Amino acid sequence: MSDQGKSLGFEPIALTGTERALVSEVRAFARAEPFPPSAESPTRGGFSREFSVELARRGWVGMTIPTQYGGAARSGVERCLVISELLAAGAPLGAHWTADRQTAPSLMINGPETLRRELLPRIASGLCLIAGGFSEPESGSDLASIRTRAQKVDGGWRITGRKIWTTDADKADYIEILCRTSDSEVKHKGLSLIVVPMDAEGLTVTPIEGMDGERHFNEVVIDNVFAADDWLIGKEGSGWEQLTAELALERAGPERYLSTFPLFDSFVQSRRHVAAPEHSHE
Repeated sequence: MSDQGKSLGFEPIALTGTERALVSEVRAFARAEPFPPSAESPTRGGFSREFSVELARRGWVGMTIPTQYGGAARSGVERCLVISELLAAGAPLGAHWTADRQTAPSLMINGPETLRRELLPRIASGLCLIAGGFSEPESGSDLASIRTRAQKVDGGWRITGRKIWTTDADKADYIEILCRTSDSEVKHKGLSLIVVPMDAEGLTVTPIEGMDGERHFNEVVIDNVFAADDWLIGKEGSGWEQLTAELALERAGPERYLSTFPLFDSFVQSRRHVAAPEHSHE
């Protein structure tokens, strides 16, 4: 290891025999047949609910979720090995990806318990797609300036606002909404995350078609949507801390580089084929 690596505190990782066997098993499964390119959830290899259920059957969805919630209680290293192999093969992971990658860890840390019991088993079964309702038309990357607001009412919250660039909201089962639940002079305070079923009255989803024809982004209008008290993640007002923790899992995930691996691999293979000398038949 370089001196720079030592100064940053990086330690070499040696896979155990169990981990090496897991890599071999997933690689053989993922490379058995090529996955066709997809315009749906392109950064996740594509979208297939059937494939997500098959992965869950093999124990490769919800891997770090505790067994009492239907998960496999595997290590973070094992999960990273599995998803790296699947991403490198171009497997369609869009139907469960966000829920498995970031919502499940947030629920395990923040709760509430009722929401854990409701959602974690569905996530571990590959049956739950959760969209992230964070960005807004006039907020851009400054998520703390959002205008979507949740008003406290008897038994829950009434949410009104508008979200944009919400990936896969048109196919999602739930949406995790970043909203303002109280006023504060500090814009990062008073924010909360609330989960809402996509069939809730008052939710309207409009797909956004890109110049390349892809339609994985959406606009979501939230018109006086009701969410029960226990659909609030963690404590009211702690949304900014929870969101940044979730986005750390998103921004640092292996899909940031491995989602393009199938294209690169295909290009390399094609170049090798072109460069290979023809055999003489004389």
